[in-house]
Amino acid sequence: ADKKASKQDGGQKSSLTRQIITLTNNRSAMYEKASFPDLALSDCDAVLDLDPAHVKARTRRLRILESQKRHREALVEVCALQLKYMNDNRDKLRLGLPPTGPPPVPQSKIEELVSFIQPEEIARAQEAMASNAVESRALPSSYTIIQLLKSFSGFNKWMSDAAKGGTVGKFTSQLEDLLEGVPRKSMEAFADNMATKATLLLNRGRRYAFEKDFGKAVKDFDEAYALVED
Repeated sequence: ADKKASKQDGGQKSSLTRQIITLTNNRSAMYEKASFPDLALSDCDAVLDLDPAHVKARTRRLRILESQKRHREALVEVCALQLKYMNDNRDKLRLGLPPTGPPPVPQSKIEELVSFIQPEEIARAQEAMASNAVESRALPSSYTIIQLLKSFSGFNKWMSDAAKGGTVGKFTSQLEDLLEGVPRKSMEAFADNMATKATLLLNRGRRYAFEKDFGKAVKDFDEAYALVED
């Protein structure tokens, strides 16, 4: 009886979520038609928080961002749409079969967005070269990173594993407890130590990503990659 009630509750919540998504998406469309782009974008964000794969909301977000000349953010939405399209057609693409339907964003649109972004990027690169400055490239906004991550089919499991895997403090403590300076001549012990350290760094990086501390996440991922590459 309890299982049946729980299943019914889950079905009701799922149905309610779908209704919220539909109503919010419809309101977003009305805001766009009424020339309230910021309100329309806010509703698009609300829809995508509940359903990252919602094509209509993401397409509307792309359209509004482009109209506001926010070309970099618009290109993020293009990438998310294209990734979903490729993921939906992954089996056909793997077999060399034509995908179902045309891509969600035509190549001409992608080239147009890139043409707006490219001159500024070139100017920035030339300025850096002229001043001989080696600057670390800033990460995109947290929203942009999250939207890109959500476009991958394994995102929910990845974040669930991060939530259950342990805290940053736990992984940091385990890293500090690792034996330092294991000699390379003891190849097996050295390899085990490096593999353990790389795994802990990846797990801590994933936890940082879960907590939206993407700068530290990237640092841990880079260090883990360097260990494996070595």
